[in-house]
Amino acid sequence: MRGHLRERGKGTWELRVYLGRDPVTRRDRYRTKTFKGGKRAAQEALAGFVAQSGTGVSSEGTFGALVERWFTTASVSKDWSPKTILETRRIIDTKLGPLLPVSLDKLRTSVLDTYYATLRARGGRCGHVPSREHSAELCDKGAPLSAATVRRIHVVVHAALEQAVAWEWLLFNPAAKASPGKVEQPEVVPAAVPDVLALLDAAERDNPDLAVFLILAAVTGARRGELCALRWTDIVTEGRTVTFSRVISIGPDGPVERRKPKTRSSRRTLSLDAATMAVLSAHHSRCQERALACGVSLPGDAYLFSSGLDASQPWRPDSASRRFRQLRDSIGLDPAIHLHSLRHFVVTTLLGAGVALPQVAGRVGHGGGGHTTLSVYSHFQQARDQEVADLLGRILERPDDDRQGEAGTQIGEEQHSPLLLSSPA
Repeated sequence: MRGHLRERGKGTWELRVYLGRDPVTRRDRYRTKTFKGGKRAAQEALAGFVAQSGTGVSSEGTFGALVERWFTTASVSKDWSPKTILETRRIIDTKLGPLLPVSLDKLRTSVLDTYYATLRARGGRCGHVPSREHSAELCDKGAPLSAATVRRIHVVVHAALEQAVAWEWLLFNPAAKASPGKVEQPEVVPAAVPDVLALLDAAERDNPDLAVFLILAAVTGARRGELCALRWTDIVTEGRTVTFSRVISIGPDGPVERRKPKTRSSRRTLSLDAATMAVLSAHHSRCQERALACGVSLPGDAYLFSSGLDASQPWRPDSASRRFRQLRDSIGLDPAIHLHSLRHFVVTTLLGAGVALPQVAGRVGHGGGGHTTLSVYSHFQQARDQEVADLLGRILERPDDDRQGEAGTQIGEEQHSPLLLSSPA
């Protein structure tokens, strides 16, 4: 490995080390550093710089030491949500065991690829209780881990190593070219109208509070954490609106109300219909009566959904999902239908009704002007696209057109569309 010394000014030197040619771009790579002092001191610094660059790291230590320092710093400086902190900590404690003792100077892309392949083969549950003390090796009888989960683990590994590059612990990120596996877009399963009505009917009989929760989910498309965070101050009766500006997340110490939603577009005020407002009014009266019957008052900023009489503590999002599953199973609906399926129901119903994409995206809090909505739900716009095709066909239909327009025409029959103009051979 070659090093060069160049004087940039009086007492200022540029130390430059040649790192070889990039195997992908085939471009020469260099690492530079500024040093101030005499020439002899600069030469000694260059020698140390060359030796340091030879291993690709500028700090001794293991991947585990890096991860812990990165987690401590990032969880505060990046303003992570409680859910992100909890999930990242869980990944570190239960999945990164095989990588934690590896020295940074030996952590290569090939090591990560082998690790990801092992996760996909046996990185899942095996019946043993995971712990930090027993996570150095993955269980030989572990179940295969899904590609989506491996990808989430890769995100943590990549972020920690990227920070190592920023801290100059590493010259490059070995996870940048690693292969955690391809993740297929999960299938969107919206709840059908009969299923939604069946859920609401059952909830109104067995759990009126849950019925209100499901009605709001079905008319707003809100996420469960947004619904759990609703307070009565978010409901405006005169204007028939509801404002989503907070979210309940589950952190390491339990539920936390987060006043910064998932994205900027997640903060939104939505209109409500008269029937939904009547349901909310009845729910508010019911909450007040319960509180008064037990000798407590209902504060003005109480939560809409709470297990406490004074409604000072919100429902946990995971508890809302559990209540939904119990209700779904009690009436025999498809287990593929989840609480989030009501959000899918709102989007697909509105798109199918021809509501403009930006308006649909705004109602459910999608960012990007509808880009997210389009990428996830494009399949469900096929029916509207067929209507567009039929409309254009009618506009271009000619009086002498002999098209039958019958369904079931077989491909290969000798027909000519009036929209196709013949051209000379």
